[in-house]
Amino acid sequence: MVKLTVITGPMFSGKSEELIRRLKRFQYGKEMIICFKPRIDNRFDVDGIAAKQLDPEKKHFQMTENFPAHSVEHPGEVRLKLSSNHFSVIAFDEAQFFGDWFPGLINSLLDKYKKTDRKITILVAGLDLDAWRRPFGTMPALMAMADEVVKVTAVCFSCGSEANLTQKTGGSKSQIEVGSGDIYEARCRACHTIPDIP
Repeated sequence: MVKLTVITGPMFSGKSEELIRRLKRFQYGKEMIICFKPRIDNRFDVDGIAAKQLDPEKKHFQMTENFPAHSVEHPGEVRLKLSSNHFSVIAFDEAQFFGDWFPGLINSLLDKYKKTDRKITILVAGLDLDAWRRPFGTMPALMAMADEVVKVTAVCFSCGSEANLTQKTGGSKSQIEVGSGDIYEARCRACHTIPDIP
């Protein structure tokens, strides 16, 4: 039996924290866990999923905890790592940065494990929308495939209300630009503005 859970929401909403929380529960249960993250995401920890916390001045995020993860760029790297052991928990962070191959990989894992006697959990965390409020990368397909979708929210950097959008405040006009509080903020719908279209 296999279950796919997708954790999604805007930046600074605690997606990675929620992923780490669930992974720690599986760890306490002595499950065999393997985690992956996109190689492009090297903001806080090259070899791990990082939970971040905002400093009191709201200018810089710092890593508060992490969970070991393999940085990958291609599906073959994932398959190679999965072939070496019988993992019961397979996790992916920052899934919006994976390429078009990613939903196919997840679908193949669901097919592979659907008739197994073991309980297999696949966890995927990533942004649902980009700064232009457009569905981000392969996340819509993953959410459609999921058995469970967990949507988390942040706190608006402008007014303090509940935020479900990501505001781009600097950097380039590219949809895919790795950054943190230096070029992104969480915003509510009332405070969010669309950046210049790239």
